[in-house]
Amino acid sequence: MKTDNSFYAHGINGIKLEEWHSLYDHLRKTADIALKHAQKFDDSNLAYLCGLLHDAGKFSEDFQERLRKKVSGENANRVDHSTAGAQEGFKKYPDLGMLLSYCISGHHVGLPDGQHLENRLNKKIQDYSDFRKDIQLPDITSNPSPLSREAENYQEQGFMVSFYIRMLFSALVDADYLNTESFFSPEKALLRKPGLNLYDLSQKLESYYKNLLPSKTKINCLRQEVLQQCNKKAELERGLFSLTVPTGGGKTLSSLSFALRHANKWGMERIIYVIPYTSIIEQNAQIFKEIFGDESVLEHHSNYDPDETDDLDLKQQKRRLATENWDVPLIVTTNVQFFESLFAAKTSRSRKLHNISKSVIILDEAQMLPPDLLLPCLATLKELTKGYGSSVVFCTATQPALEKRKDFPTGLEGVQEIIENPKQLFKELRRVNIYQLGKLKLIEIANKINQDTQSLCIVNRRQDAQELFKQLNDENIRFHLSTRMCAAHRKKTLKIIRERLSNGLDCQVISTQLIEAGVDIDFPKVYRAMAGVDSIAQAAGRCNREGKLEKLGKVYLFTPPKPPPPGLLRIGSETAEEVLRHEKDPLSQTAVRRYFELLFWKRGSDLDKKNILDRLAMPDNKLLFPFKEVENKFRIIEQETETILIRYNEDCSSKIQKLQKGYLNRDLQRSLQSYSVQVFNHEFKELHDQGIIEELPNGWWLLTDETIYHKCYGLDLEGSKSMSTLIY
Repeated sequence: MKTDNSFYAHGINGIKLEEWHSLYDHLRKTADIALKHAQKFDDSNLAYLCGLLHDAGKFSEDFQERLRKKVSGENANRVDHSTAGAQEGFKKYPDLGMLLSYCISGHHVGLPDGQHLENRLNKKIQDYSDFRKDIQLPDITSNPSPLSREAENYQEQGFMVSFYIRMLFSALVDADYLNTESFFSPEKALLRKPGLNLYDLSQKLESYYKNLLPSKTKINCLRQEVLQQCNKKAELERGLFSLTVPTGGGKTLSSLSFALRHANKWGMERIIYVIPYTSIIEQNAQIFKEIFGDESVLEHHSNYDPDETDDLDLKQQKRRLATENWDVPLIVTTNVQFFESLFAAKTSRSRKLHNISKSVIILDEAQMLPPDLLLPCLATLKELTKGYGSSVVFCTATQPALEKRKDFPTGLEGVQEIIENPKQLFKELRRVNIYQLGKLKLIEIANKINQDTQSLCIVNRRQDAQELFKQLNDENIRFHLSTRMCAAHRKKTLKIIRERLSNGLDCQVISTQLIEAGVDIDFPKVYRAMAGVDSIAQAAGRCNREGKLEKLGKVYLFTPPKPPPPGLLRIGSETAEEVLRHEKDPLSQTAVRRYFELLFWKRGSDLDKKNILDRLAMPDNKLLFPFKEVENKFRIIEQETETILIRYNEDCSSKIQKLQKGYLNRDLQRSLQSYSVQVFNHEFKELHDQGIIEELPNGWWLLTDETIYHKCYGLDLEGSKSMSTLIY
């Protein structure tokens, strides 16, 4: 190849021109990195071509003049440098050029909608002909491997092609970032050196198990059996798996053991542990960090945003860099972060996608997949296993009926159950009996709880929780939990509850459903307002959890005067009531299966409420995908919220003082999350209009009227200000 060092990709003021980033060097090295990224899932040369073509427009004199002016601090007109490579690829490779064009044209601004791309392919641009003198484009000798499968229909075909474009785009933009970073910040590039690999993590997990104190209780013996079956089934070929284990049966570490052994068996590169709620992700991530060490575990969710800059220590810097492209062996993330990234158009969210290939993906609490987006989520998981060398584990106590069948033709095929006899395991791990009380007034439930020494009651509405709490007689033994309490408040309350339970002291707890989300707690008696079968199972998992009672624990189902709020909670409750007319035991495998079949059947087309799959279909074989439109439509959390800071204790007050002085780094921001409460937009507006919140620097809002933060309920927007039982 001929090289011309008079063209530059990037420059830095104060260094010699000949030391600027050579454009030829940038294109070649970006192509090499993109090829390496894509080799995990593709054996064609498309990623390499994307790297060579992406900055072809920088060979124009207009761009080189702009670069010189920009570096020297002069005003410079913008120059479109990405359309040239898109046009070049489209002309030279008529069959696959459109795939290249999407990636190249969007490598700075994100994947475009197809109609916009068509316009750019016809756009008049600056002369970049020197590109052809310096760069020789190779021939494409094979079609992309992920596209070699036959699709059943135009919808599946469109999804398959659009998904490949996203992966190709990810390989390019990450390669571009990494090579550019090596020029501007070589010290950052050095921080990306790999640490422990999956084999190392597997050895650490085995050592952890060996060092555990032996316990021969029935529950622990059954947990050990679950672990052994997971280790055995890890030898199976890559694909779709289910791990159906009752709550308290050791799913978390057993699924991780399966994933590590499975990944090492098949040469896979990372484990991605996906959790439905941010409220429990830190808890799980902390367990993993204790076993594997901080640097081997990446915790990535909405409370950890890598875009901000601040003073970080070495470990924090490495974690920050890892959030950009998930280049670590173990990632703990949320449904929102995982699935929304897979449907994103933005470069920042797309960088990580190529590293999802050749991964073991564990979906913890798989029944919590977003129902309104269930079909596009399933299509994504199928594509990852069919074309990108990944395996998926659906891990849950109530396995949703996701397999393909006559009334669910878009379901999954070939899901392998890891547990050899789930029905027998559920029978042996049975620790409760469930009793149905029918319709009861809240005062009737309160009267029952008042007779208990230790009991937990879970309801669907915050108002019901407060009303029940007020009707309990003894203020010294009653406790309340809801998401309107800041995390520090909930943590403190849970600590007191656990201490009372472990010491055999009286303890009555009223909670919303948040306590069902991975909270390790053990009551002899639980009351549950009618809810979905999966929620009932989760509630039952808080009763006799360790099997220490002489007899089975007792779980009482009741129907309160008011139904759950509209939406999935109400649909789940109504569906469960329908199932329980025919099935006495809501925890039976028959009842669970029937529940999910009815739930999906009732929702019908709402399983793809935003028509994501239709938007990505190819009815006329045209590759006009609305990537930006799909990104905007694919939202797991629809109702937007605002964050309110609560001056909960002295630690929080000192942190707020720092914030008021304009000081903010990542550690401070993360610690403030423990003192915040989410409110809906209309509630935020009301608080703002009443003048009882104050805006702080960096976009935070502080509650200034502390009379509406109750020491038991948390933020009490429905209560009276005369109820001045404050946190101080």
